[in-house]
Amino acid sequence: FQNRCNKEMVDVETVQSSEDVKELFSLIKKHNLYTQSRKASRILGNWEQEVNKFVKVIPKQYKKILLEKKKIEIK
Repeated sequence: FQNRCNKEMVDVETVQSSEDVKELFSLIKKHNLYTQSRKASRILGNWEQEVNKFVKVIPKQYKKILLEKKKIEIK
């Protein structure tokens, strides 16, 4: 993935924040609920190891907007 991703436009980060981890877990859980996916079930069953295999891909412009928004909220 790293070699095929346009890194001029996006940042690739590890999933670290508890907020991101919770959202990822919720999305996979919903996917499993609606699709009965074996892969989703396996990931959820081994969550502590599997979560470390995910990356967060975020457009650089969007990340910049989020950072500016945080600065405004802090003031």
